[in-house]
Amino acid sequence: MAKILITGANGYLGGRIAEYLLNQGHELHLGVRSQSSAHVLQKLLPEAKTLNFDLQAPDSFPQALKNQDCVIHLAALNHQQCLENPSLAQQVNSEAVGELLVQTGKAGIQHFIYASTFHVYEPGEFITEESPTGTKSVYAQTHLDAEKYIEQYCLTHKLSGTVLRLSNALGPPLSPEVNAWSLVANDLCRQAISAKKLQLQSHGLQERNFIAISDLSRAFAHLITSKSSQYDFECFNLGGENAISIRSLAQSIQHLCLQHCNYRPELIIPEADAHAKQQQTLTFSSAKFLNTGFTYEKSVEDELKENLLFCQRHFS
Repeated sequence: MAKILITGANGYLGGRIAEYLLNQGHELHLGVRSQSSAHVLQKLLPEAKTLNFDLQAPDSFPQALKNQDCVIHLAALNHQQCLENPSLAQQVNSEAVGELLVQTGKAGIQHFIYASTFHVYEPGEFITEESPTGTKSVYAQTHLDAEKYIEQYCLTHKLSGTVLRLSNALGPPLSPEVNAWSLVANDLCRQAISAKKLQLQSHGLQERNFIAISDLSRAFAHLITSKSSQYDFECFNLGGENAISIRSLAQSIQHLCLQHCNYRPELIIPEADAHAKQQQTLTFSSAKFLNTGFTYEKSVEDELKENLLFCQRHFS
């Protein structure tokens, strides 16, 4: 089993990935900025060790990296934080990754896994790893810059680097206090329980490629256990099997709520304009990653059910 450092372990993805890797028997070290976050994680994941890790304080890197086999780098400013402070976003999301790579190499670590985003792509109907990337936002650009740091470093140093361009994850977080409720699927599940209605913020015809967070967590474990010792760089898309519209997602939640909560929440949808009605379908291809031997195990509907029941326990 591997010794793994997860940065941003107190976040939505970090908590669920850490939980899964612990259950697989890996030795985990969770890098967080604050003592309060460390305290929460110690209660939720007592088998893991917490470490001080701050992207704005590179002197925290060497101790966190000591004696690790692999780094899963999830810590980053989100889209809203990038909008509010672009210069800080460049420092935290991009430049700090370059320094972290240098320190990872010095520590003799073999594998660096980076969670990027599908937002790095220009809009299109069929997206593969070869599709054009764009600079629509500070959030996307800083992730793209970090990817380039990783590729350049891995091609010139003894380090294997893997970039996962993630689509929309859905599923319950490790704890209700985790900041995961602005994500559309999680928000709708919470609305269904707490408000007993589903209010969409748009026409809902736009398609997204949702992946169950259970499968996303398995994907990180798959990378760790299947990685050879060869030094290289790989970039993969990672999403679900099919794209679905936000409207269809909300209708699935309506159906699940009727099945498991004995009521059907009202669905409120703003009217779509003519341009929205002409919107094309989306294919976010994860074929390259599936070719490594990974398979899906959890359907979107099953993960939605778990999320809905989680919300019922905590928000009813």
